[in-house]
Amino acid sequence: MLIMSFEEEVQAYKALSLKIKELEEQKKALGELILQQMTIPKAVVCDLVVHRYDRLSFRTSIEEARELSATKMEEVLDKTKLKELYQLGHLIPGVNPYSYIAVTGSGIC
Repeated sequence: MLIMSFEEEVQAYKALSLKIKELEEQKKALGELILQQMTIPKAVVCDLVVHRYDRLSFRTSIEEARELSATKMEEVLDKTKLKELYQLGHLIPGVNPYSYIAVTGSGIC
């Protein structure tokens, strides 16, 4: 790997992020074209197997679901409370800090 300055590393990271975004857009467009052509759930192309999956996306409001008797009660983690306890110094199994970077802007210096 090349030795780069911090500035070069940040610029390279941003450039790769933009390339990945462009490739993801191309991949999505190709996926849509392939879906339009697939009339069967499984196809084989050379040594590649293509599966078509059909799923439902739910964007129904809770009020609409209640009217249809399509709700349920579920116990879930209170992440806000766990975060507060962690920040107060409590050791909580399964709560681990992590760090990541996000680079925004045009990358022009």
